Amino acid sequence: MGATTIIAHGHAILVGLSPQNTTSSGSRTMELIAYMMTKPLSYIAWSNTFIHLEADNCSKEIKHQTSLRMLSAMVAQHKLRGAELDFLS
Repeated sequence: MGATTIIAHGHAILVGLSPQNTTSSGSRTMELIAYMMTKPLSYIAWSNTFIHLEADNCSKEIKHQTSLRMLSAMVAQHKLRGAELDFLS
């Protein structure tokens, strides 16, 4: 199985599991992040929030144009105050 885990420190942990024949692309990761923001963390006022995404050894899942486009669109529409992507070396 393919697994992607999202940790919202102090709030929630989301584990996305998929069959082995499903690709673990950035689109899947951003879908999980969008789900995390709308369901488990729906009580947060996102328009006043700066989101910080950090990837560990699987940086390929958010190190692409899909994540940048989604986050920049959310900032441009004032749905987020700001966003930052970081990657561990």
